[in-house]
Amino acid sequence: MYRIGQRVLRVMILFALFGPLFVAGIGVQAQGEHTVYLPIVVGPPHTPGSSSVVVISADTAQEDILPAEEVALIETLQGTVAHALLSDVSPDGSTILVAGTTTAFVNITTGLGVSLSADFGNYTCLSSIVWRDATTAACLASDADGNTVLLALNSSDGSVTASDALTLPGDLYSLSPDASKVLVTIADASTALAAPPAPVVVAFPTLDNPDNGSIALTSTSTTFAVYDIATNQTSELLTLPPNSVLNGTPAWTTDGTQIAFTSTNYDRTDDDRSYTDPGDGTLINSVAALDVLGRISPEANPLLQTNRLHVFELAESGVLSQTLHAPGIDTFGGAPFEPAGQMDWSPDGTRLAVQVREPAQVAGRQHPVYTYPARSYFQVYTTTGSLSDTLQLAATIEAPQIAAQWVSDVSFANNDVLLFNAAYLMDVGLYTYSLTSTTLTDITPQPGTYGQAKASGDRVVFTYSSFTSAPEVYALNLDGSGLQALTSDNTAAQAANAVRADVISFTLESGLTHSGYLIQPADTPFPPQNARVIVWQQQGPSQGPPMSNFWSARVEDGFNLLPNFGYAVLVLPLYGREGFGAEDFNRLVENDNFGQVDIDAMAEVVQQMVEAGYTTPQRVGIMGCSYGSYFVTQSLVRHPDLYRAAHSQCNLLDLIVEWKRGFVYVAAYLEGRDPYSDPAEFIADSPLYQVAQVETPLLLFHGEEDFLPVTLTENYYYLLEEQGTPTRMLKFEGEGHGLYLPQNQLYGAQEQISWFRRYIP
Repeated sequence: MYRIGQRVLRVMILFALFGPLFVAGIGVQAQGEHTVYLPIVVGPPHTPGSSSVVVISADTAQEDILPAEEVALIETLQGTVAHALLSDVSPDGSTILVAGTTTAFVNITTGLGVSLSADFGNYTCLSSIVWRDATTAACLASDADGNTVLLALNSSDGSVTASDALTLPGDLYSLSPDASKVLVTIADASTALAAPPAPVVVAFPTLDNPDNGSIALTSTSTTFAVYDIATNQTSELLTLPPNSVLNGTPAWTTDGTQIAFTSTNYDRTDDDRSYTDPGDGTLINSVAALDVLGRISPEANPLLQTNRLHVFELAESGVLSQTLHAPGIDTFGGAPFEPAGQMDWSPDGTRLAVQVREPAQVAGRQHPVYTYPARSYFQVYTTTGSLSDTLQLAATIEAPQIAAQWVSDVSFANNDVLLFNAAYLMDVGLYTYSLTSTTLTDITPQPGTYGQAKASGDRVVFTYSSFTSAPEVYALNLDGSGLQALTSDNTAAQAANAVRADVISFTLESGLTHSGYLIQPADTPFPPQNARVIVWQQQGPSQGPPMSNFWSARVEDGFNLLPNFGYAVLVLPLYGREGFGAEDFNRLVENDNFGQVDIDAMAEVVQQMVEAGYTTPQRVGIMGCSYGSYFVTQSLVRHPDLYRAAHSQCNLLDLIVEWKRGFVYVAAYLEGRDPYSDPAEFIADSPLYQVAQVETPLLLFHGEEDFLPVTLTENYYYLLEEQGTPTRMLKFEGEGHGLYLPQNQLYGAQEQISWFRRYIP
């Protein structure tokens, strides 16, 4: 559930301890208006058995280990405000609710804002925030006593008003765009739920979203109904069987008279225990495993056979409905729990756009894979304004720019024009599609990541950042003109960010070409010359966030951190990343590829950089978190002499453990087999079992509460330390998959910089 009142904005920072440091010399490098001190740090001789894991307290900030000027620079770079668009644009096209340094209604023409009353903090929004009229936004909220109320937010003066307590006939699922109706779920009274529906986790949690990919799975039959707040009347829509899921957020017409959503019945085979329990690991004959292993045909796969698009109209004569199937063996997508997603109605309620997903055809697997589809496209259906007539397919929209499986959102800007906000190559861009001219137009003003795009008439509001631009909120005309900043919350970070970002490409011996960015200190040349380069890979893969051009000075990413301290960062997407086409997406897990294909491709890239004089063998490091950590540690196994220093965080080290106690089908998908039939492949692809081959100095971070077991990282550390490999491990109390506390981000950054200075001076 998206709880706005409890939202933690993505303002992160990291750091850690280092042990005795001795400054052998000081180099000074100009960075714009800042002078960055580059101490050459030399540690004491390494003695096996002399070290232990450093525990970082959640209650006490660590002492700084870098000079005060550098710590201040890190704080500035990491102290950015990450904005959230909390509503659509108001019905009159003038205003949007934005969370930033404050939560305020912002005029999308002038940028002027009206802050919400502090009373807003007394409530937790349980639904999306919608517009009841041109000046009043609203959400269903919980008050301090746990009552459900309709909360009215006045955009003129920022006042907050709560209704009397409401008694809903079931559990809240969605609020209509005019705040008049509520979609509720009503569990079978004979088998009432003792607990909320269990989540199906379809991807590793990310740093921004610890519940990434979770969808609610009912354990009883559940009735979906619409409750009218004004009349106190309930209209039942349908009853779904046990083990069913709504694939995201329903789409309503603006007047709340029509609603659409997609559903799937997981029809699991492992009835004796929870299919969804991430602690139980993978059951071979579960639908989850059979699907990702390619062992279940489309004709028998419930992920296809039970996938439906349901459309309802609340007519005077009663509820009208239609149910649609996606074409061929494809499935309808869902929508994230936000006002816009993979499904939307036109303002006049006569057109419905919905995402369709094509299953992956993975080499080495007999049948298509639905859990990790290969690509998406969109269909538009038309109505006469009433579901008494059959929905008609009016358009099918396909293009590489909007083919990302998950980060490809659609909304209607007006009755004729669709707005797409989609990951393509290294941008998350903006595209319009005219249903009249059947033309797709790129309206993206410049490279970067455009998030949460909200269109209204001829104007689009969105969040934006890039490697060279700190996050802000902007507005743009629908034709791509008139770019205007609506906020200026991160000017200090922008001024401090002395970096340049250049597109860089490499063609491998296989004939494949990969393009990404090299982010360097602003005063260095491109192409680079003898640069200190840190190779980076993002978390994921396959269903993590896209590898895009966005701002981050977090220790897990570092694009806006390390280049401000003299180190270039190479951001080069390889395989298993959405937005780069089905072939590259599937290549990561085809046949025996996992644990090798992208690791070896990056090694070839590094060798090309050395041969071109961009860097030298003594000046290349590697870093990453989650799957990025796997990329680091597996690279040190397969290419032990290639990297001079490494930093691995949120560590994935053992795929057999991941199969046995991890998420239900991640290891099965990555390996394409089970560890009982082919243990050798799992062991070869698990860095923990190959620790004897690791010679590269390695810094390790791990959260004590990470779902990836911290004990495995501790064992890995002790084995490294015992064999004499230079290593250091920080265990962060109270942290999970990545560092969330600003004090830990700040200290972690200092540890990271110090480590690379020690081994790549």
